[in-house]
Parts: sequence; structure tokens; C-alpha cells
Amino acid sequence: MKRNSFMILALFLSSLSAVESSYASEGITQISLNSSIGRPGETITVNFEISAPQNADQNYGVNVTFSGLKLSQSFGAKAELFDGTHGQGKWRANIVIPTKVFSDNYLITFKGLGPGRSPKLEITSKIRPTINIVGESGPVYPQFEIFNITTDKSNYTPGERITINFQSKILSGALNSETDNPDVLVKDTKNNLIIRATPRTKPPIATGSYESGSWTATYLLPQDMLTTQAQVEIRYPGTNNTTYGVAKGTVFLIQSLKTEIRILDVKLNKATYLPNEPILVTFKTSSTGLLSNDSNKPFLVLTDNEYSDLSSEIPATLVSGNINSGSWKAEINQSFKDGEYFFAFYNRESSIRETGPLLKIKSAVSISITCIKGKATKKISGTNPKCPKGYKKAS
Repeated sequence: MKRNSFMILALFLSSLSAVESSYASEGITQISLNSSIGRPGETITVNFEISAPQNADQNYGVNVTFSGLKLSQSFGAKAELFDGTHGQGKWRANIVIPTKVFSDNYLITFKGLGPGRSPKLEITSKIRPTINIVGESGPVYPQFEIFNITTDKSNYTPGERITINFQSKILSGALNSETDNPDVLVKDTKNNLIIRATPRTKPPIATGSYESGSWTATYLLPQDMLTTQAQVEIRYPGTNNTTYGVAKGTVFLIQSLKTEIRILDVKLNKATYLPNEPILVTFKTSSTGLLSNDSNKPFLVLTDNEYSDLSSEIPATLVSGNINSGSWKAEINQSFKDGEYFFAFYNRESSIRETGPLLKIKSAVSISITCIKGKATKKISGTNPKCPKGYKKAS
């Protein structure tokens, strides 16, 4: 079954931002480099400290990345802890500059590693560190402009063909119209995803020439779309061959005739689970005029932040009501690694587009307490240790 991971991404970003913001106030401090100028083949040592919240999981380390500000080259290495703890410690990364690297100023960024939805560590200093690398001369790209992007209609249905017209202008330099054709995309602006054309292999290439300045492209919308707002986006050679330039048209409507099923009131029986503990999910459906057949029935998939399916399809069981207005439950019995995950909801008709709340999976940690009764003492261990009757916990 085909599913669009970009759709999950858009719904997921809002919950991810809350985690990232918690690290922005603490995160990385005391950044230092052994050199302010680097050359191909040299090793740059980056030292820094982490002052993270108590709930931070940094057991998997931190990546330190150098990213070119003009030419978008990037390289980096994993940092290692050499003093203190993962939450409050000193770290070091040794980054080897590639032999084939362009001259540029490179921004240094830090990103936490880990299973599932690991936090992105933000630099606490207002000055984001950079390093100048003296390498090869970078390529020179022409200045180019796309404008007057229009579509033949302002309202479409799934399966329709969109006719797109636009104009181009070379401001400086030269382009090869045979090899540097612009890519024409249609993007779902509600969910920030590319709507794949039919066939779903590559966005269509516009036909025309830079010299004449007039282009036409057609875009066949998929049949299985849901109602959304969309926009033409054209990517063309820009300041470099990685980022390209981007021009956007006006927003238009794609009105699906398919009846959608909304997923409501998604609840978990717990907020945090052990790796092998059953997970119970309850939710409701809301729709009109659908038959209660197998193709309309919802199922769930446990997903991580890489948008990978971590479980098989989990069928939901109808508790009361029907497909149009019913209460459902689903249970997953499978062991997972520690991390943060969420459920994605689907059905065979592709008429569901929802994700569920985040859930945490965390291994139990055994702790010890000392209990006293007069002169007698006892040490009690466990995940939730308690003193025996008559004993008090030592302060």
C-alpha cells in the first residue's frame, strides 16, 4: 500500500516544535574551535558543553555539522563525551575537511541523535559560530527569474489535468535549455507536501526555451486525492545546484468527490509504556453515507520521526456505532526500543488522513532507597521501591 510520508511530516511538525523549543533555552554552550580557518584535508576540533533539561536523552550523542552558506556543501562528525554526563557534560568533535571542498564560510550546527523523535539542539549563543574554509573555487551560476505563473482554472478535481503557463528571463550568464529545464511541481499547501503527478515518478518537465521566455507544462492530478488547497511551485537553476531558485503561483482549490473519514478523540490508555507493554488506542470516526465494508475500515501503523512503519497494520475493532459515527479500539502487542512515536491512521480507500498523539516508550529504571526502623536499616530496590511496614525512608 502506498502512503505519502510527506503528509505525516506536515502533521507532525507542530508537535516537534515544542520539543525543539525546550532545548533552545539551554542546549549548547562554551563552543570553541582549534582554528578559525580550515583547509582541505585538515582536522578541525570543536569543543562544546551541553546543559540540557533533566528529561533530555543524549545517550546517543550529538552530530556537529559544517554547512556552506553560499554553496550548500556540508560535512560533519559525531561528537564524543569526554567529561561529565550526557545531560551536563563536555563534548568534542573532530571534523575532517574533505579534500574536495569549495571555499566558503561554513555554519556550525549541533543536532541530537537518538531513536525515534530525537531533539534538535539549538545553540544558546546569539552568535552562531562559523569557520572560513579555503578550498577550491566554486561554480558560477547564472541569475535567472521565473514569473507570471498561471493555471487554466482555479478549481480542480482529482484526476484532472492542470495546464500551467509561466515566463522566464535570464538576468546574467547563460543556461542550457536542453539540460537545465525547470521542474514544475504542484504542492499541497495545507499539508506542505508535493502532490505527485501521474505517473508518480518525477514531476513533469516544462517545454519551451529560455530564449523565448514562454513555457507550458501539464500536471495530471492523482485520482485518490482528498480536498485541499494547492499551489504551483517551479524549481529552476539558481544560486547553486543544490538549492535552486523557487517561484510560486497563486493558491487554488482541489475539490475531492470522495467522502472523507475524520478521526476524532484519539486517546491512549497511558502516556509512557515499557518496551514490551501492550498499547491501547481508542478513537471515533465521523463521516456520512459510507458503507461498513472492509475497504473503509480504519487501521493504524506505529511510526517514528523518520516516517518508517515500525509495526504491521493494526486493524481497529468497532466498539459501538458504525463506520460513519462509531467508537473504535486497537491494541498493539510488539516490543519497541525506547523513544517517542505516534500512530498514523489509514484505510484501503485512502479516505483517511490523520495522525494520533505522541507516545513514549521507556525502559524501567531500577532505583534503590534506604529504609530505617530504629537502628535497623534495609535497602530496597526496584522501579518503584517502598519501605516495609514500620520502616521510614531515610532522608
